[in-house]
Amino acid sequence: MDRELPSNEINSQVKGENPISRLFDFISGVFTPLLPLLIGGEIIQGIATALLVLDFFSDTQAFTAVGYIGGSVFYFLPVMIAINAARKLGSNIFIAAAIGACPYSPGIIELLQSSLKMNSDGLPVVEQQYLASFILILIGVWLASKIEKGLKRFDRYSIQLLVVPTLTLIVIVPLLLFVFGPLWTTLAHNLSDGFASLFDDAEVLAGML
Repeated sequence: MDRELPSNEINSQVKGENPISRLFDFISGVFTPLLPLLIGGEIIQGIATALLVLDFFSDTQAFTAVGYIGGSVFYFLPVMIAINAARKLGSNIFIAAAIGACPYSPGIIELLQSSLKMNSDGLPVVEQQYLASFILILIGVWLASKIEKGLKRFDRYSIQLLVVPTLTLIVIVPLLLFVFGPLWTTLAHNLSDGFASLFDDAEVLAGML
């Protein structure tokens, strides 16, 4: 009969894995629970499109409403990704949800759309479509888990109740908006331009990539 491994042995085995394997394990653990929901949203949108083609809808508003039901799954996907990432990392899921929801805050949307500058030096701001990128969300939740675990070394209840969420949000969200977000925006634009030039000069290589 197989012997059940103690938790400390399991943790040591996980820590001893290849970093690439741990990264893929983390990503699969975040996205796998969401697959049924994503498939369901796609099916709803497909049904709405099929019914529109078959003239089932007497007006476009009904089609739009059904399409929005399926589309809401993808609209709030960053929030769900953040929650699953926090569960995988063993951190606070509500702090993670707040980080994932920051792209949908009306104030932040207005800030990003108007390209406002937060100081006289012209601090760069992330483009809104890239702020909701799952890569940025995962980075933000991972950093938040590090801050949370670092503060958990203090046993005072007030630190856990007040300092952890306050410090985490006031550090992570500006980092996403003004540091990692602009870097990711620049990288995304450069990748897009690079692939566009490859398709012009080396179509075969671009297709392989």
